[in-house]
Amino acid sequence: MFRLTSEPLDLAALRRAVSDPHAGAVAVFEGTVRNHHRGRDVLRLEYEAHPAVAEKEGNRIVSEAVKRFGLDHAEAVHRIGELAIEESAV
Repeated sequence: MFRLTSEPLDLAALRRAVSDPHAGAVAVFEGTVRNHHRGRDVLRLEYEAHPAVAEKEGNRIVSEAVKRFGLDHAEAVHRIGELAIEESAV
């Protein structure tokens, strides 16, 4: 499942969503806003998306990953809106 949100990510809830006693591992990737890019300071990031298009493509990618890698379950959430340094974006 893929979704967009303007709210801060709840990483504990996401971990619970993908945990399964049948699975032998849980892998979590968290992408955060860093304070630099190519030698220049970054103050914040602002993400915009067309929700219907982003969710359709995001769900396609997640479904493909589940099939390709034999995953029991996968979740992906991407923030939209203005994010401060060190906030979780993905």
